Amino acid sequence: QDGAIIPLDSIEKESKSKLSRLKSRMHSESLQSDRVDDVEAATIRGMIQKAEGLAFVRASKVVFGVSVFGGSGLCIARLSDGTWSAPSAIGMWGVGLGIQVGLEVADFIFILR
Repeated sequence: QDGAIIPLDSIEKESKSKLSRLKSRMHSESLQSDRVDDVEAATIRGMIQKAEGLAFVRASKVVFGVSVFGGSGLCIARLSDGTWSAPSAIGMWGVGLGIQVGLEVADFIFILR
């Protein structure tokens, strides 16, 4: 079909939904910046307002003597007009060696300055 749009898959829909919620939340919090919060929340809010970008990563680590970890996520950048860019995929991985046993799953938010 001419002019047909390729439908989004579930990951793209989830990413678009999360980005929309993040933009909405950041906008509403910027409108409430005069509200007095605890020091930690105010500090983080200030860092995000000054950020050039944000990265959201979920990482997993499996260890039994040798560790293997990897993760993936999204990165967004602040555009010159103050809005946020479309998300870009990022990934990380690594290996380690040592006396260790376990499993770990962690979510990270990186504030890029």
